[in-house]
Amino acid sequence: MRLAQRVDNLIGFFLPGVASELALLRHRFEQISQFAYKTAKEPNKNNARDRGSKSYDANDHLNGGQLEELRERGLQLDRDNPIASAILDISTDLVIGDGIKINIKCEDKEWADLFEKKWRDFWVFGKPEQRKTMSGPELERHLYRLKKAAGDCLIIHTQDGDIQVIEPHLIGSEKNEENVFKGVKYNNRGRVTGYFIKRKEGRYSYKYIPIAADFATLYKNSHRFSSYRGVTAFRNSANFLDMLEEYADLSLKAVKISTGNVLFITRKDTSGRPEFTKVESSDGKVSYKETQNGARIINGKIGEDAKVLSGTAPVTNFEQFFSVMHRIVCVNFGVTLEVGAMNFQGSNFSQSKMSLGLSNMVAKKEHSDFVKNVLIPIIKWKAVRWMAAGELPFRALDSFEVISSNKPTISPDQKKDEEAKTLSIKNGTSSIQEVCRKENKEASDVLKENAELIKEAKELADELDVPWQTLVPVFLESMSDKTPPKKGK
Repeated sequence: MRLAQRVDNLIGFFLPGVASELALLRHRFEQISQFAYKTAKEPNKNNARDRGSKSYDANDHLNGGQLEELRERGLQLDRDNPIASAILDISTDLVIGDGIKINIKCEDKEWADLFEKKWRDFWVFGKPEQRKTMSGPELERHLYRLKKAAGDCLIIHTQDGDIQVIEPHLIGSEKNEENVFKGVKYNNRGRVTGYFIKRKEGRYSYKYIPIAADFATLYKNSHRFSSYRGVTAFRNSANFLDMLEEYADLSLKAVKISTGNVLFITRKDTSGRPEFTKVESSDGKVSYKETQNGARIINGKIGEDAKVLSGTAPVTNFEQFFSVMHRIVCVNFGVTLEVGAMNFQGSNFSQSKMSLGLSNMVAKKEHSDFVKNVLIPIIKWKAVRWMAAGELPFRALDSFEVISSNKPTISPDQKKDEEAKTLSIKNGTSSIQEVCRKENKEASDVLKENAELIKEAKELADELDVPWQTLVPVFLESMSDKTPPKKGK
């Protein structure tokens, strides 16, 4: 028999009321202790990493249900986790913006202008997606976000001239099919030759439709050369996002534990003596009891007291812990914490500029990847169709170049950046061509546009009888003659 139980038995023999209250206190304390221990020992239910796998083949890590598990995990984070969803929003804004602008560089200027017009009608102003539910810029944002959240998606060039997007859970094949991995068919050299998409037939069965690789593009998020399917960009950061969620939940539990542990507090007056509250029963008897406050009230007798038990939160500095975890998740997307959290508080101009510069550098790489793997195949496919239909003069596909821009760059002070560019050109440390290349533009096109603007400004200045310099930006004056003309001359 334990000593505590012996003491309880002894007290219970002489003071049964006191013994019952002590038993209640001990029972409550044991409940709280067990709850805190079980809470701290709860495993991470979302941690599905197989630390024992030592395979060097990228596809082995996606066998069985692992690909599907990772995909659903990424989509669930995008759907339910506000931090993950916000980072995807910012990353999409940096890479795609409000849509990618396409310019065609070609010796035949008329051919390039005609193609750009047809592309805008098809992609920007039209609805290229097969269901006719979204424009090209909207489709770009959805494709990039789906690739990052789910891992990949299949883009099919249909016979009708539209784009069909197959979500990753519909890319699959029969089990044990030779030279096929998760819906991707390849030859003996490992080259992808086609895909299989699942189409529902009946209530519980699927039919697998083959698609030739020449008419489809698998836009995937992959860091392994040998991987045939892409994996979610949250594959490394999902556990950190879980830590943030679990930490917040554990902190709330700690508060509940602390509240539950406060049994009662004895109120005392200024002289240190306990205060008493007059209590009158229904039969008219009057008694006095100590005044007590707290989450748990246990009536004690005069002279009795109870100690206040309290709990402690696991980590008191929640904001610092949150920032560290948030930074790790942002880095996985190539976004700094300041950009990912949209909070530059405490950062000076140089720090903000560096933070934005790093984020923009990664965004430009992702932007280039999207153009090369998604837009250029669609552009060349549409060019062939338009030329075959006689809507566009015939021209070899390698005779023109695709130049893209989406203005993804953001700056803490755009005016300072523009002034720095102008100053570098005047000092000879940069050329107009170099500055234009960074903006994905041709210097000759920019000069021609500015020359046309000056010409129109001079003609309008003659009509208004004012100096032409008042009608155009100041930096264009350097492109004209140095002698300021009178009025419109």
